[in-house]
Amino acid sequence: MKNVDIILRSLAINAPILKAWGVALNRPLFLIGDTRKTAETIKALSKHPYVIDSSESLQEITRKLKLINSEAVVMELPLKKLCSNVKFMEKMQAAINHSEFNSSMTGYQLFFAGTYAENYLVGDVYEVPLTYFPESLDRKVEVVPSPEELNIVRDIIAGFDGIERDRISLHSAAAFAFPYLQKENRLSDYEALQTTADRLFDFWKEETDQSSLQKTVAILLFDAVKADDYAVQKIENIKGDFEKLIIVDFQEDSLLMTLETFKIIFKKLIDLLSYTETKCRLSELGIVELGYEGCLTRTFTIIQDNLPVKKKLVKVCVKDLSIFKGNRNIQIVDYIKNI
Repeated sequence: MKNVDIILRSLAINAPILKAWGVALNRPLFLIGDTRKTAETIKALSKHPYVIDSSESLQEITRKLKLINSEAVVMELPLKKLCSNVKFMEKMQAAINHSEFNSSMTGYQLFFAGTYAENYLVGDVYEVPLTYFPESLDRKVEVVPSPEELNIVRDIIAGFDGIERDRISLHSAAAFAFPYLQKENRLSDYEALQTTADRLFDFWKEETDQSSLQKTVAILLFDAVKADDYAVQKIENIKGDFEKLIIVDFQEDSLLMTLETFKIIFKKLIDLLSYTETKCRLSELGIVELGYEGCLTRTFTIIQDNLPVKKKLVKVCVKDLSIFKGNRNIQIVDYIKNI
């Protein structure tokens, strides 16, 4: 997506002004990419981005958050899938809370940077997958207007009305490039920049239609069905050991599995939330159906090797679950149909 780097840079460099004018983003940004791409992007955010290492203690991170003197604050997260635990969540939440509490005083844009976004169970962030953006950052476009030009930018921003709050934030960040692009006779590039702002917000809106928990469930299920550990079979007539099966009911848009299989697939959630909390939260979202006295399993009659068999299984509804892969959303049920 062309021009996203310009918008990110403007969000960071102009964070104090955007916050003073009441048009700053309501959420931190999560930069997702390999180490080279992420490091390059962080370097381009501002002259002196304030980088925090999440491997430090919560107390040290909290102390550093109080010493912020940059428009861009970046918390770097682990390279590997080590972060689906309470400690990392506490550190990320501390950064989010500090950003929200001090926004009116310090005026900075908070970024997280990592390689595996799906493993960070934090809902109040906007994801920016750098893999889909240009390889080379365009640092030539100036996003710091002169004091005289700020009035022009403010007048442009005043015209952004009747649309979503954070869409206005992205359009406002893009507006800071208008004076430079106007002087360079590149107004078509400015229009393209505003189009990118819309596309980026539409991407976020599509992503956040699912809750953070729904997205996590979708990813864990996607990883399970594409792995070799389980055989994915249609419900009409299954074959093999139930413990090694994920049974698909396309009429119900659901998956059936043993309780043991459920616990293996959703181990990360269970370790984080507890088994009881996991089944209650998933039940509230309509992802699982609880049976008698809150039991997760129910008795189903399944045709196995052409004979009816009664089996206690967990039913997982996947109708509204999707993941973002490549440059589009993929429904879990559609992916399974093509296996």
